[in-house]
Amino acid sequence: MKNTSTFNINVQSISEGISNIFNKIQKTNVKIVSKAKKQYISLPLIIAIIITCILPFIVITGVIIMLILDSDIVFERQMEEINRIDK
Repeated sequence: MKNTSTFNINVQSISEGISNIFNKIQKTNVKIVSKAKKQYISLPLIIAIIITCILPFIVITGVIIMLILDSDIVFERQMEEINRIDK
């Protein structure tokens, strides 16, 4: 039995896709965290993207500092609660 899936490209599907991307970006935070779980900085992803575009040398400096401090970049998205019915 074959299962097929189709995707139509039109104005509605493009606008819904762009809207979904912006919603995910708005709900995502960028954090710099040490191995001992100490948080150094937390920014919304949209602000991090704007800073990256305007001042790329700050990003390069941040990456060098992260390598020295042995830290991680964490992308954290806030998930909506799922309503479940427990049986």
